Amino acid sequence: MPKASVLVLLAATITLGCRPPGVDGTKGPSDLQEDTAPTDDTGRQPNPDDEPPVAVVAMPASARVGQAVSLDGSGSSDPQGYELTDYAWSCSDGSTASGQVAELVFDTPASLECSLEVTSASGLSAQASAPLEVMDQSTAEWTFMVFVAGDNNLEDAALGDVNEMERVGSTDQVNILVQLDRSRSYTSADGDWSGSRRYRIEQDSSTNSIGSTVLEDLGSTDSGDPDTLAEFATWGIQNYPAERYALVIWNHGWGWDLTIAGGTKGVASDDGTGNDISVARGELAEALATVTGAIGAPLDLLGMDACLMGSWEVGYAAAPYADTYVASQASEGLDGWAYDTAMADLIADPTMSAATLGGFIAQRFNESHDSTQSVVDLTVAAELAAALDELALAMMNTGQPSDLLDDGADRAQDFEHGWGQDHDLGDFLDELEDSSAADDAVLSAIELVREVYGRSVLANYTWGNDVRDATGISIYTPTYGRVDSDYTRGTWADETLWDDFLDQARSGN
Repeated sequence: MPKASVLVLLAATITLGCRPPGVDGTKGPSDLQEDTAPTDDTGRQPNPDDEPPVAVVAMPASARVGQAVSLDGSGSSDPQGYELTDYAWSCSDGSTASGQVAELVFDTPASLECSLEVTSASGLSAQASAPLEVMDQSTAEWTFMVFVAGDNNLEDAALGDVNEMERVGSTDQVNILVQLDRSRSYTSADGDWSGSRRYRIEQDSSTNSIGSTVLEDLGSTDSGDPDTLAEFATWGIQNYPAERYALVIWNHGWGWDLTIAGGTKGVASDDGTGNDISVARGELAEALATVTGAIGAPLDLLGMDACLMGSWEVGYAAAPYADTYVASQASEGLDGWAYDTAMADLIADPTMSAATLGGFIAQRFNESHDSTQSVVDLTVAAELAAALDELALAMMNTGQPSDLLDDGADRAQDFEHGWGQDHDLGDFLDELEDSSAADDAVLSAIELVREVYGRSVLANYTWGNDVRDATGISIYTPTYGRVDSDYTRGTWADETLWDDFLDQARSGN
């Protein structure tokens, strides 16, 4: 299902000042004839020693055959205040246009250079140019987008993972797109630049520098703002249309008992701003809603290359916006996903489904000997929520919700060394079944959840004894204290009974 393409890239510009023929810059004002010198609209007399104007080109870095390309020279100016009187555009295929903002349409694929010459009332002119890649109308099989929020202590790991992707690189069937946000504090590698840049990943053998072309240099951005995430994904969808889309959020992730950047259960913390993208407060859903609006359909795959994001609540919040979800229930190592091998799998078979791709991502992660990774079918999310409602209601009806929660959660797999508030859902069901407070209604509801749960988890990988009882999805089951106040803000709290059960169990009501 090809999608429409709209281009919004900002190309880098190269500015060259030049003087009109016959002006060598050696004459002073006293050598000019006042009665013949031209004037601008302010009445000032131009001077050959004036600084030339500055030409600035804003245009896409790529376009499709038959698509109108906007050429914008409105950022051009004259440092002396003279009016710019002429804007002349030309591209290396012979195309020309005029005007401060112009449009061109290209009929054949080509690698072009487009230039703008601006002339001011001073008689001086300047040029700027930018590359333009005109691509044919074919649509790729996959556009795989990675939002690398590295403006934090993971900066060095961020550079490493982008280099992993470059071991494979994009093809005509698979676009690997990255927005990389760096810190000013943690590493000086790769030129020690800061801010955010966008790339279409190209194959490159270097392991310590990024060789892919910078498509956009965005300057300082806030990776903890959901709008920043949505803008990146929308850019990728519009500029690199594909049959299927994947969006991966790369960063820190945390559980309900840990507070980073002021919120619980979030992702993409940005040291520069102190912000993060909250799950419970609706920021993740807000970003994903914009992304799916750009596609006109849910994402085929949503991934979290971050710690502790493989939970029922995150999946529930994401379910309207993605079909397949890949995440870890536990903490990940700094190396994160194995992008080189997983992307090689995709390149080898670009027609694979989202579920198959998710399976490769989880398998390759497991081969790196790192914690957990699971693949979840979000199209079953509503059924799983309904089954959990049946279980929550049955447990509340026993009059012993506290005992049932404690019996299930105290012995179930947790992922933060005994301090976590998330426990493995499958293991929780196993332990709950053995509770003396579980009556026939509870036992029947457990079986219903198990049946739907078995269809929800498409793949599950674990590494190490610490996570040996992980089965694919975690769920908030606090063993102490009251229910996290953020938890009650989530869509799951509005639409399901799980928070009601937890409130009864933890409050003693």
